[in-house]
Amino acid sequence: MLAYIITAVFILCYMGITLWQCRGVKLTIKAQALCGLSSALTIALTFVYIPLPTGSAFYIGAIIPLMLLAICYDYRLAFISGFVTSVLVIFVVPGWVPVHWAQFVVEYLPYFSCLGYAGIFGSDSKKKLLGGIGIAVLLRITCRVLSGILFFSQDAWEGFNSVTYSLLFNLSSCIPEAIVAAVVMLALPINSVKKALHTGGTV
Repeated sequence: MLAYIITAVFILCYMGITLWQCRGVKLTIKAQALCGLSSALTIALTFVYIPLPTGSAFYIGAIIPLMLLAICYDYRLAFISGFVTSVLVIFVVPGWVPVHWAQFVVEYLPYFSCLGYAGIFGSDSKKKLLGGIGIAVLLRITCRVLSGILFFSQDAWEGFNSVTYSLLFNLSSCIPEAIVAAVVMLALPINSVKKALHTGGTV
């Protein structure tokens, strides 16, 4: 019962804050194109993964397109693109059909849209960049863990309860993905990419 209450509070707070953050965003033709491109790249990269011994999978670079959109263009647009990706992935990627309709709300919607928080602090310094990425990853892990507790407790390993199982299962994939994304973001010429996206020039 406690897990249901925590999940409900988390989702209500997450959706309320995220949708409030989206206020004022302008969906120009350029913005829609970037949104579509980021969503398409995210979905394409979900096909590139490494199975892990825990039963989870390490998706190589799948979180980077939406993070890049958030950091280099507009984090609000990344929220919207993430919501769109949440819907499309069900129809496009095999094995991503929710086991319960509520899983879509608890996991899928925040799972992709939370990547927009990578750009919430801007990119003026490495500290702000890593802080935004950290919040995005924390939200991503939270929705995955809650989903695991509610919908996949029957898959828990022998000797593990649903909470520890879900934590270990999801941390085994989310942490490596976050490290790769952070390394890539720190290595990219972010300011040049931002300038190119906003002016239409080249990096």
